[in-house]
Amino acid sequence: MRNAGPCSWWAVVADALVIGLCWFLACLFGQAALYKLRALEFYRQLMRHYLGEPPLGRAIPLLLAAVEGTAALALLLPPARRCGLFAVAALLLAYALLMAVQLLRGRAGMQCGCAGPDSALGISWALVLRNGLCAGLAVLAAGYPAGALPASWGGLAGALLVAGVALLAYHTSELLIGNAQWMDGEA
Repeated sequence: MRNAGPCSWWAVVADALVIGLCWFLACLFGQAALYKLRALEFYRQLMRHYLGEPPLGRAIPLLLAAVEGTAALALLLPPARRCGLFAVAALLLAYALLMAVQLLRGRAGMQCGCAGPDSALGISWALVLRNGLCAGLAVLAAGYPAGALPASWGGLAGALLVAGVALLAYHTSELLIGNAQWMDGEA
């Protein structure tokens, strides 16, 4: 019989948290890659606004989509998970830095791009903070070696719950930030 002590419960909970966070981030970055592939010209223009004329120019959205898609896939593969977590943390921090630089330049009206081409969501300090928090969660998750899948049905349910709640919180924050921006524009 398996030991049901506190250490085994902590392992189940930790596995569920790490695996759930990986599933959440994989969804997030898989969606980001698809956004870029479906609207290359939109993201080319957006990158031009952020970076001027970047050295790789027209290839930037394709390269970003490839990196985001690869990171999303890595999060689902246990041997590559840790690299995937560090990759998404680096991407999130890079995107936060790009937004922060534009905000400091007084360009708060710029479109973010994180909610896809059909979104009017603009860059803001709230989005910079959200990216920082998500990057921090990725780095924390990278410090725990979770298995491929949770070891029990309870762990699987916990991982699904973590992923679902994280997705819900992420998209809710996006709506709240977007609504606040809209209301500020109405004032």
